[in-house]
Parts: sequence; structure tokens; C-alpha cells
Amino acid sequence: MTEQQMERFEGMLTQLVTMVGHIREDMNNIKEDMSNMKEEMNNLKEDMKNMKEEIVGIKITQERQHQEVLEKIDALKVDQDLAWAKIAQNERDIMRIKQRINL
Repeated sequence: MTEQQMERFEGMLTQLVTMVGHIREDMNNIKEDMSNMKEEMNNLKEDMKNMKEEIVGIKITQERQHQEVLEKIDALKVDQDLAWAKIAQNERDIMRIKQRINL
């Protein structure tokens, strides 16, 4: 092998070693990025879990409040019916009194 070929071979070998070094550096960066992405994904999963729990809590509260509103509406209907019955009775009593006065 001639000296020129050896120098060329050494240059190629140096270039190859440099390329391998860059590839390793890039791989380490990719691994670090993947690790960060996994951590972020785990955080997102935890956030989603917390949101689902909050939604369940909101649904339970909403259902309870809806039930309370329905119960109050039912109570108001009963009160209204009672009030109408008393109004009708009072109207009849007033008519009887008017009839007695007019006699």
C-alpha cells in the first residue's frame, strides 16, 4: 500500500469515526427527546384522568341539583293546587254571603 493510499485510508477512517460520533450524539439526543415525550405523555394521561374524575363529580352534582329542582317544582305544584282549592272555596263562601245579604 502506498503512502498516498494510507493517507486516503486514514482520512476516510477519520471521517467514519467522526460520522459515528455524530450519529451517537444524535441518538442520545433522540433518546432524551423520547424520554421527555414519554414524561409529557404520562403527565397528559394524569391530567386526563383528573379531568374525567372532575367530570364525574360535576355530573353527580348536576344530577343531584336537577333532582332538587324537580322536587321543588312538585312542591310548588302541590302548593298551587292547594291555593286554587282555597280560592275556589273562598269564592263560594263570598257568593253565599252576598246572597244572604241580598235577601
